[in-house]
Amino acid sequence: MSTSKLWLIALCAPLMFACGGYDQGGAALEGSESVGESEATGKALTPAPADAESAAADAEVTEKFLGSDACKDVRIRVYNLYGADIKVTRVEYYDQSDSKWRKEDLGNEVIPWDDNQVWTRDLEYTKEDRLGNWRVYFRIDQGHDPAGLRVWSQVYYQTVTPDEGTGLKCGQGDNFTLRVRN
Repeated sequence: MSTSKLWLIALCAPLMFACGGYDQGGAALEGSESVGESEATGKALTPAPADAESAAADAEVTEKFLGSDACKDVRIRVYNLYGADIKVTRVEYYDQSDSKWRKEDLGNEVIPWDDNQVWTRDLEYTKEDRLGNWRVYFRIDQGHDPAGLRVWSQVYYQTVTPDEGTGLKCGQGDNFTLRVRN
């Protein structure tokens, strides 16, 4: 058993092994999934799994407890080239240095078609790590209901390559430009 796994087990013991998805023997608990490499390619829309947010939240709590430094003041610009208004809920970026997807909530911001929005965030646990593709999670404007309220689709994600390319080391003040297309 690796030293890091033993350290994780010792650290989780007071928390009744709730973090990390390991039991007392260090084996992965049933139903705990590792965040691995993406098999998504191209610009295809993919429905987000119903339990993705809870699994990501659990992983985020564990990482905040065990994590490292962040890329500070990173600007994330999302262009909406989809053909309808979209509501962006979050992005995920692939941390090539650690071989895992990392999540950044963006707060349900509506971006009109042919427009863009910029968020400035600190990307935790990625100090000088190489970042790969990004996933933009969003809902599509479906029009209005009889009461005049906007109707939004389920959450989809689209895997995109930032305009700046992939494999770049994340640093303070970096920019990542993401284009959502139909």
